Amino acid sequence: MIRSWTRFAEAGATTAVQASEDVVPASQLREVYARIRELERAGPKTMEVGILRAAQEVV
Repeated sequence: MIRSWTRFAEAGATTAVQASEDVVPASQLREVYARIRELERAGPKTMEVGILRAAQEVV
């Protein structure tokens, strides 16, 4: 079992390196997906209000 885990880890690392992509922890990926779902549920109007408030602070 450990040998198969080692092979999977090596294969994943090789794939990431070949793709020239960053490797991130699974916990960070879950957080990002949760944030995306939250924003999708909030809808475009809520995001628009947030953008306008941020712009108001800048001005």
